[in-house]
Amino acid sequence: MTVTTPIVPETSSESVAPTGTLGPSPGVRFILRRGQRLFNEGDSADAAYMIQKGRLEVTKRVRDDETVLALLGPGDIVGEMALIDDMPRSASVRAVEDTYLLRVSKDNFQERMQGLDPVYRAILNRLSNRLRQQSIELAMVRKIVR
Repeated sequence: MTVTTPIVPETSSESVAPTGTLGPSPGVRFILRRGQRLFNEGDSADAAYMIQKGRLEVTKRVRDDETVLALLGPGDIVGEMALIDDMPRSASVRAVEDTYLLRVSKDNFQERMQGLDPVYRAILNRLSNRLRQQSIELAMVRKIVR
């Protein structure tokens, strides 16, 4: 679906509050203001987010220092591992600029996954675990290189 109108009206509110649903989609759209945290490493996870406009920075703590893992933009998804496994957030995410997001709840995602063959669910879990491990290793390497 192509969105040709603004996702949410401009507002001076600093809260991260839902602004409406996206038709038949399982998501809620909202804006995350520049500098606001979407979630922190170690938080419990209940959703993933698709970036519709703006940029997010993904960071991981390594020895009391934050290391940037990625800078994400429109079309990217963040927090997707939370939809697949039941692990806490593996990294922190904050808005680099005002960012328009679509929130997909874990419950809605899992409901849609019910019909998926268990072999495919196992593959998704394995990929999620590998990605978590690679994120840890990447953060450690970047910390050493600095």
